[in-house]
Amino acid sequence: MIIRTAWLLLLVSACDAGSQASAPPAASPQVLAAAPLGDPPPPAAEPDTLPDRSSPEALLRSVLAARKDSRVTLAFLARAERPTAGKAQLDKLDEARAHRHFRMRSVQAMWARIEEAVSGGKFRVETHDARATATFEVGGALGTSTLSFEKVDGHWYLGLGN
Repeated sequence: MIIRTAWLLLLVSACDAGSQASAPPAASPQVLAAAPLGDPPPPAAEPDTLPDRSSPEALLRSVLAARKDSRVTLAFLARAERPTAGKAQLDKLDEARAHRHFRMRSVQAMWARIEEAVSGGKFRVETHDARATATFEVGGALGTSTLSFEKVDGHWYLGLGN
């Protein structure tokens, strides 16, 4: 047993010594110039009116009313979301995000439950500094649903993700 262990240690040390001797010199890091990956998204028209962002409740009611009115543009709904808080000009990606979050067929049931909870007074909003959470009693297997809000430069925005 001792002889096998000695041979194993000798073999391992020989392999370690050989790998150090044949290691290539360390390469210096290369700096690659960043090139744009394509054209920026085209700009979108700004809405004529903005959502009421004075409080989370006001923003929520503004968004719910805008969802029902097909004449309200996606830009209006986009201006209710957090990613557009610091943008001077909306672009088509903002409108696409607003479509996914507010008007896409797959989210209609969620918004219908939230609207029902709001109209029935089955919701509460908890505010902590520049963040707020609205909790809705939507019933069924889901039980409750939540939306998050964030205050930026004195205005509230919905935080719905990407």
